[in-house]
Amino acid sequence: MIMEGWIKLHRQLLDSDLWKSEPFTRGQAWVDLLLLANHQESFFYKRGVKIIVKRGQLARSEVELSDRWKWSRTKVRKFLNDLKKEQQIEQQKTNVTQVVSIVNYELFQKKEQQIEQQKDSKSTAEVQQKNTYKNEKNEKNENIIKNKPVFNFRKNLIDFGCKENLVEDWLKVRKTKKATNSKTAFDLFTSEVKKSNKGLDDILKICIEKDWKGFKSEWLVNTSQNGQHKPITEMNQKVIEKMQQWD
Repeated sequence: MIMEGWIKLHRQLLDSDLWKSEPFTRGQAWVDLLLLANHQESFFYKRGVKIIVKRGQLARSEVELSDRWKWSRTKVRKFLNDLKKEQQIEQQKTNVTQVVSIVNYELFQKKEQQIEQQKDSKSTAEVQQKNTYKNEKNEKNENIIKNKPVFNFRKNLIDFGCKENLVEDWLKVRKTKKATNSKTAFDLFTSEVKKSNKGLDDILKICIEKDWKGFKSEWLVNTSQNGQHKPITEMNQKVIEKMQQWD
């Protein structure tokens, strides 16, 4: 069975105690060469000689590899010769070191880079598409919110027949109580007003005096029994007309 695909190995593996704790296997030594190979051209000086190491190359003497792999120099030399016969590497020896070139290193890396670039391009396109859809969705929601009429609690109270000055005072009470001036709150208030036998202005005055953020018709029963307010038996015609509109 021929295995396909590849995995990423970070070069930090080279410094791992687990990686270097025991004598290397031949497979481990081959992977070690791949990891030691330069990913870009560089140079260094050894005994005053400038050694240029290109991409896909590494500069290590047999002595250095022997110490690193915990092998004899003879075993290192034989292993490198085997790789050379199999056309996996090429060797360039000097009087100070040897440069090992990984055959097809550029081809392998180019293929991997292309795959990575394709993945990155695909991921970028997907992210851009998601962001575009998200922006369109947000814009649509914003337009819905903008086009949705805003309920004016104050205006509806005045239109219902409340005096403007009383409305302002009661709104201050509601603000202090952190009451929500929604249509639901308005509907509940007008519903309770219709159950009461008091005038609309009187109800607001009581709410302001009692520091009520809302109103219940049954609250007036206790108020009347305590003698603080006398019940009003007739409502002004304006309130009656307004209430009839809500029936």
